[in-house]
Amino acid sequence: MKNVIKLQHDYFPWEPEAVLRNLVAYYNNKRYHESIDHVTSADVYFESQYEVLTERAKIKRLTTNKRKREYVAARAGSQLAFTPRRGPRSQAPAAGPAAPGTSAARALCRVLSPLGFRVL
Repeated sequence: MKNVIKLQHDYFPWEPEAVLRNLVAYYNNKRYHESIDHVTSADVYFESQYEVLTERAKIKRLTTNKRKREYVAARAGSQLAFTPRRGPRSQAPAAGPAAPGTSAARALCRVLSPLGFRVL
């Protein structure tokens, strides 16, 4: 911040005042401070940091749950495509999509239904 002010050439007396005013506004209203849980100074001063932190926690929780659901769905899909080999020299049959009445489709329904997915 100090380097920004030092490197600018000001030709009129009101220019450094404007630069400092913008710098203070940025520092207080837009810059996140690590020592106060990554909120702005204005949030702490106006006591709105708890609202900001609560909203961030909510977004983090929703994102984590979404990623878990996607991971479980991808993992269940990859398990359906895996067919173990029958012997040391035999070839495994090519795995296709699970037919609606097969045990693999029922297993997929059991995994995805509690997570809110509808398997058609």
